[in-house]
Amino acid sequence: MPHLDAYIERYSRQDNVRLYKGISQADINRFGELLDAEFGDEKIDLVIDDASHQYLETLLSFNLVFPRMSEGGVFVLEDWQWSTMEEHYNSDYFEGKKALANLVLQCVMSCACRPDIVREVIEKNHSAMVVRGEAELQSGAFDITEIARNRGEIVPLML
Repeated sequence: MPHLDAYIERYSRQDNVRLYKGISQADINRFGELLDAEFGDEKIDLVIDDASHQYLETLLSFNLVFPRMSEGGVFVLEDWQWSTMEEHYNSDYFEGKKALANLVLQCVMSCACRPDIVREVIEKNHSAMVVRGEAELQSGAFDITEIARNRGEIVPLML
């Protein structure tokens, strides 16, 4: 992340951009502690998830953060399309892994089922922007996989 480090330094963004390196996004206990320390009860307007690109890890962090977001807040899933590109899905890094595209599909289905939770999903240039609805959600009790339904049944992982 040298480019991001340089950006923060060059534009004096240390007060509003903090990087926590070496922490897995799947370590939701540590991640939750950092969210509490940085935001307390304040709602979050923007999250850019450009971390592991793995389904399980990203699902865990999405489920933790999304309830803490403001109405109209945007959770950006970067590089979710790797399972559609041969040079990526044949790599050792993604071998045997569930596609992050599953989470995008779950968000789309949730938008159809519960627009009060997921107001909108916008895909642009390999970024999926998930817009938060107005519903009250409990952090720690939220699971997008329980909301994404088709004919009343939970949408299974497809990719």
